[in-house]
Amino acid sequence: MSLVRGLPDVPVVYSVCRDLEVAALRADVLFEVRSIVERVRSSTDASTLDRDPVVSKYRALAGRSGSRPAAGVYPEVLVRGILMRGKLPRYNSVLDLVNAVSAMTRVPISPIDASRVVLPLKLAYLTRDATVRYSGGREVYVRRGAIVLEDGLGRIVYVLPYRNTDVAPVTTTTRSVVFVGYGAPGVPLNLVESSVKTVVAYIESFFRGASCSRPEAGESPESGGS
Repeated sequence: MSLVRGLPDVPVVYSVCRDLEVAALRADVLFEVRSIVERVRSSTDASTLDRDPVVSKYRALAGRSGSRPAAGVYPEVLVRGILMRGKLPRYNSVLDLVNAVSAMTRVPISPIDASRVVLPLKLAYLTRDATVRYSGGREVYVRRGAIVLEDGLGRIVYVLPYRNTDVAPVTTTTRSVVFVGYGAPGVPLNLVESSVKTVVAYIESFFRGASCSRPEAGESPESGGS
């Protein structure tokens, strides 16, 4: 049975990495993130981002569920931050790598503290209006019909394709992480898979002793959402 379950039109790919030592700041990670940022900055401008074929698919997905905020989907927000400020926001050694990969591939990826959730995780269409608190502390209104990732207790862990909530963020006390990459109609599943594989490769390279499962696609119900 999959630890993370998708939807028929929104597949997921996930991996679980254990025995991590998450640091607030690491020079080697920072150097790699800066290298990725420079590659993104040199290959992208505002006009190409506006026409980006991957970002546009996530915009359409968010618009269909009535939940798209003015700021845009999260990988788009990250890339626009690179174009405007030449850098990504800094959080910790795991989140910074994930954000860099998302900016590079345009695929939303959420890192979730495995010890703070009840598995399995599953994507669902929100059946009620809700207010969630993002991991940064800001409260956000989420409309009925939005696509969210819920844990086994029904708590909203992630709002697709935007941000993690404060239910299970990765912090310096985290030791096990579930990395979830999200698809959308028209986004090749192999792009989602390769994005998660890239994250896993970075984790195994930079975090000595870390052990990660092979990225795999999550199961999904045959039709509709829950």
